[in-house]
Amino acid sequence: MKKISVLGATGSVGINTLKIIAYNKNKYNVIALTSYKNYKKLAKLAIKFNCKYAVIGQEKYYKNLKEELFGSNIKSLAGYKALCEVSSLNVDILISAIVGIAGLKPSFASIGNTKILAIANKESVISAGHLLLKKARLKKTKIIPLDSEHNAIYQILQHENKRSIKNIILTAS
Repeated sequence: MKKISVLGATGSVGINTLKIIAYNKNKYNVIALTSYKNYKKLAKLAIKFNCKYAVIGQEKYYKNLKEELFGSNIKSLAGYKALCEVSSLNVDILISAIVGIAGLKPSFASIGNTKILAIANKESVISAGHLLLKKARLKKTKIIPLDSEHNAIYQILQHENKRSIKNIILTAS
């Protein structure tokens, strides 16, 4: 059974990831789920997937999350520091679907602690892609892009001699 964490579990990428996991429950053990402020949805998902940690980004919702999870064995945490801490847990796959530059530190924290970093956060790649890739190579973490255009290029490049490619043009969507 593969251990998986989903950062940004209440957004579209996180929800779609969890739908896939729900169809394959015997293959995945959800360790941690995070959300920026949607504590009700986070709590519902954490209970559904019986995860170990539920992290709410905005600390002002911590009490609400804790109340929603009352009676469960799920550990509730809050704040950016807690988000980075659960990102560094040992898992097989970490889904990084946090919006904006806020996803950078958690993505870095996961490298070396996850076998696969599946990243939907383009801002992290744009701002520090070369550093992410360098650390990933060093720590033997595979980075897979989840965004549709980037994943299409990734899939194509898996079967091509990269030295024969001069340019890749990615249009803005």
